[in-house]
Amino acid sequence: MKPLILSLKAIKEKDKNIVGLKAFRLSELLNRDLPVPKAFVLTTCAFDPFFEENNLLYLVERLSTEDNKNILEDICHELKRKIKIGKFPKGLEEKLKKEILKNKFKTIAVRSSATAEDLAFASFAGQFESYLNIPKDKVFEFIRACWASLYEERVLSYTLYHQIPIYRIKMAVLIQEMIVAEKGGVIFTKDVLRDDERVIVIEATKGLGVGVVAGTTEPDRYTVEKTDLKTINQRLKGQKPVLEDEEIFELASIGLLIENFYKTPQDIEWATKDGKIYLLQTRPITT
Repeated sequence: MKPLILSLKAIKEKDKNIVGLKAFRLSELLNRDLPVPKAFVLTTCAFDPFFEENNLLYLVERLSTEDNKNILEDICHELKRKIKIGKFPKGLEEKLKKEILKNKFKTIAVRSSATAEDLAFASFAGQFESYLNIPKDKVFEFIRACWASLYEERVLSYTLYHQIPIYRIKMAVLIQEMIVAEKGGVIFTKDVLRDDERVIVIEATKGLGVGVVAGTTEPDRYTVEKTDLKTINQRLKGQKPVLEDEEIFELASIGLLIENFYKTPQDIEWATKDGKIYLLQTRPITT
């Protein structure tokens, strides 16, 4: 029997299809002793029983037989509505409660980890929902919301454009310790604007880097040469830089290590708490 819940540390290569690529890549980083927040995954093996419990499988099957976008949108709207009010199978609910207690989370980040996420040709960046600063007693509500985000209109349009059958996608959910960040942002292991793989670009802001990821916050921008990890350019938002020189060096070093492991340029989300760097996500740069 495939597991409903897996800790990041326990994830193996064979589990990739049930934990989604976001969680799988974080497990790879963790197992290489890189700093990743404590987390576990509600696998796609929990997605199916929830759909069975709430009589939703027939709607997913209808997605496989329709090609009219308006009808597909109507089906997705109905799926979202029913998922958000759906009941968890009792056994699954108990397992989840025990796992949350065991991990002693104070507050939680509930994050999507879909089986089609971070593909080489389609990253799904920003398509699915993730939820931050969730109290323990609200986790079930936001797991449902995470599952429901699979059927948002923007996701349907994205899958149709990339010719990815939406009915084949399943959603695992990453239940992660919330990092109350002092600083946050993104590491790009190439300059995307100039298509230059000789440098690393680090974007940073005070607090969580959510606005940097979404493109709604203007961050500091540091450009670092890969050969010697020296900063060659800084574009600052304020009078003082967000990052110290040591932090720039450490972030660039981590970025280069991850790029070398995956053998392709990476887009890496990070945050700091109490002076320690945490990695929240890595995915290939697709633009």
